[in-house]
Amino acid sequence: MTEAKQIDSIRAEVLNALETGEHNAIHQGDLADKLHMSAEDLKRIIRGMRKEGFEILSSRKGYFKSGSEAETERFLKMMSKQAATRFSSITAFRKKKGD
Repeated sequence: MTEAKQIDSIRAEVLNALETGEHNAIHQGDLADKLHMSAEDLKRIIRGMRKEGFEILSSRKGYFKSGSEAETERFLKMMSKQAATRFSSITAFRKKKGD
């Protein structure tokens, strides 16, 4: 099996393991166990899938596929806030360092 087909197979497994809607979210550790991979590998795979536009959402309850536009918007708002917080921390750190 080529590397591209392996990646497609793993992506399909991730998507098949996820349920739709936050009420069906699965915790990261449980999902990793279900897919027979480490939590770190799972995070890396999902990060890559998200970068390609796969609507894999997460909350404190775990990972899930979007069940509504409202869920997607809540997720995007959360991610935007996290990004802004990280960016302001980076900016403050660099300012203090004198960069």
